[in-house]
Amino acid sequence: LQSAEELRDQVLALRNQQSGQESEAVESFKSQITELEEQLKAYKEEADAWRMEAQTLKPEVTRLSNLETDAQRVLSNASELDSSVGKLRAEAEELRVETEELRVKALRLEDVEQLNQHLAADLAECRIAVQAAE
Repeated sequence: LQSAEELRDQVLALRNQQSGQESEAVESFKSQITELEEQLKAYKEEADAWRMEAQTLKPEVTRLSNLETDAQRVLSNASELDSSVGKLRAEAEELRVETEELRVKALRLEDVEQLNQHLAADLAECRIAVQAAE
């Protein structure tokens, strides 16, 4: 009988010990859950802050994107203008050469005109001389 009571006391002691261990485990889990909930809350607040920051930056991102598009357009126009300038330089060089050729021809024409004037004067003198000789 005494050993049955001792056995019953041991079983109760073990149940109390097991119950205490279960309570400690439950409290530990509750504590861990609370910590995780606090971390989750902090992460949600940080995510909300990032979302707000993203909303704030959207107009700036759009503006920068538009500026990039404008810059690409300006570069394209600059490239076209550079090409046009090259063509105009080539045409200007051709015109310079033609102008030089025309200047040389004009000088030759002046020389021919002066020669014609001298020949006309000589011809007039010859006619006068012929008339005087007749």
